[in-house]
Amino acid sequence: MNKENYKKRKPRYNLKSEFHRRCDQLVNHSIYDPKTECWNWNGSTTGKGMWRYGALNVSFDELNIQRGIRSHRLSYMIFKGDIPKGMLVLHKCDNTLCCNPEHLFLGTQNDNMLDAQKKKRLPSHQGSKNANAKITEADVLEIRKLKKAKTSIPAIQKRFNLGRSTIWHIINRTTWNHIPEDI
Repeated sequence: MNKENYKKRKPRYNLKSEFHRRCDQLVNHSIYDPKTECWNWNGSTTGKGMWRYGALNVSFDELNIQRGIRSHRLSYMIFKGDIPKGMLVLHKCDNTLCCNPEHLFLGTQNDNMLDAQKKKRLPSHQGSKNANAKITEADVLEIRKLKKAKTSIPAIQKRFNLGRSTIWHIINRTTWNHIPEDI
């Protein structure tokens, strides 16, 4: 193809007009919250509760491509740039419906889990809340109390139907360490 024909050819799709259309859609489907400065998505959503995200379809008719995208990811791409493969768009504000690019940042799945843990957004599976727990917090306190009273480990094992190493870990606080020493 020579230079003249290349300049005359019609582009397969108009990225600029698609970009402006998406910007308008983002603005028209978001409600500004002055308290939090969040741009809350008011269009279609996916998920429920704290896992609810804004959702929309992006289509390039000329290319016959249509795919779903979450509103915060679109906002990031419009205002900040591409999202590298394997990266997530995380919220500083912890509002999954927020599209404010100032509240968005990139991170890995590990970053996301550490952020959730730091902000105490993950459900607790400690102690008796763990589905595999065989004893309760009260039992742990009793085990520690019995050991302080010089009860033998085999006697404690028999009473609670637990293995020697489990009793040892409870007494030495390598497990069930979230329970304070004296309650």
